[in-house]
Amino acid sequence: MLLPWMLLLVFSFTALAQAIDLKKYPGYIDFDQIVIPDKASKVTEITLGPALLKLAAMADNGDEDLSTTLENLHGIQVKSFDINTEQAAKLQPVMDKIEAKLNKEGWERLIQVKGEDERVVVSVKYNDDKMVGLLVMSVESGDEASFVNVVGSIDLSDLENLNLDLDQSAIDSLKKNIKEK
Repeated sequence: MLLPWMLLLVFSFTALAQAIDLKKYPGYIDFDQIVIPDKASKVTEITLGPALLKLAAMADNGDEDLSTTLENLHGIQVKSFDINTEQAAKLQPVMDKIEAKLNKEGWERLIQVKGEDERVVVSVKYNDDKMVGLLVMSVESGDEASFVNVVGSIDLSDLENLNLDLDQSAIDSLKKNIKEK
């Protein structure tokens, strides 16, 4: 009976340590202000810190490319959920606040799409000419909101290995924009 409680305690401390460790990296974005609506029926929420990524990289999954990609990362955060028009409107100031923070911290915006019902922003953070952070924010009114933050040494070709729901055209567009910078 004591073993399950000890395991829970160990995992709780590990999760807390990951959250603290992840915040120190230059490519990290705090997603705490992004609140998933209680009524959202389709939700994906992922938070992987350094310890879990290293553990996943060491797992014998037979995919050497994936293992190498995971070894170079410090964190992956994903928040994706369905939204209605009212919830989309509430997310716009949150996106503005995140973008203001990115501008202060020297992030480069690569892609911005603003439409009547859609807003997409893709930004990257460089440190000594190496990409150390990637942020994708996408809000489509009446459909879905997605926020993805990848932290660590990032090679765009590695994003395909992570299967983060970025389609090939989005990755090609990112590569093109980075080459132009």
